[in-house]
Amino acid sequence: RRQEIGQETVRIIEELNGVYPSPSGVAGETVAIPQAWLALADEQDAVIDHHDATELQPATMDPSADEDAAVMPTIQVADTDCLAEALRLQDLGYNPVVLNMSSKTNPGGGFRTGAGAQEENLFRRTNLFRFLEGRKRQLYPIPDRGGHYIRKAVVFRDTEQNNYAFLPQPRTMAFVAVPALKRPSLQTDESGRLALGAQDRELTRDKVRAILNIGLKHGHDAIVLSALGCGAYGNPPADVAAAFHDVITREYCPSAEVATDEAAPPEGASDPRRRSKPWLGYRHISFAIFDDKNAFGRHNPDGNLRPFQARFGSVCARASSRHA
Repeated sequence: RRQEIGQETVRIIEELNGVYPSPSGVAGETVAIPQAWLALADEQDAVIDHHDATELQPATMDPSADEDAAVMPTIQVADTDCLAEALRLQDLGYNPVVLNMSSKTNPGGGFRTGAGAQEENLFRRTNLFRFLEGRKRQLYPIPDRGGHYIRKAVVFRDTEQNNYAFLPQPRTMAFVAVPALKRPSLQTDESGRLALGAQDRELTRDKVRAILNIGLKHGHDAIVLSALGCGAYGNPPADVAAAFHDVITREYCPSAEVATDEAAPPEGASDPRRRSKPWLGYRHISFAIFDDKNAFGRHNPDGNLRPFQARFGSVCARASSRHA
């Protein structure tokens, strides 16, 4: 079924010029994706490659920004779909970018063969394949600390839960493609839990920096993240959640001493001196996570959602009270 949906998506874009059946159910009624939107995939700057994104600076910097007046980002962890969350944020007036947890070597991963991970899901619901497949030679493999920015892909299908139904109106969305560590070597910690080694923990922090920096570089004020590599790639969600929490609260919030519960960074963790200035931050950060068939394994016995909720619970609570 997934393979058939993917084939249909490709046919709509490549053979039918972006015309698809209207979800209204009226016989013969169709929806047409604007040709100008489809043409964006062929533009020279449709995909921007960032070889090392860990030290990227935002597109605009205001040296007069008042740190005391800076707004802390709202952070939430939700059992939801990443595209559904991003479209919701658009409706609220944000300019979101969505994390595509991409394959390091193959655009779309197993999209053409019906694989079921997040990137494949995104490719079935958008025209992302038009941006990345034809640029494979120059863009892949993606460097460990790099990623790709796709500025305006077309979203025209709903979630897998809703059977990939066609949307009444197509939408455009920006994406940042960064691969997770693939099946890293895990160690058993003092509690008996499988955990990343020190080098892989730091590389994961760098991947988080790359993701956040690419979005800021291109002017986004909101980002939709996920449990990076915690499914088939076998990364322990507690460690990945800790990496996101550590980097976000110490480096991407205007007041690290307020945003984080730790008084000082542990060995190998983020240095608060790397913390961004207030004009470098996001207004909203969402984690869209749901537990699928790759949850509740040896590396994620509690699933993927709960470890992120546990790690970000206090930060989310503070954000809610600030924006109440």
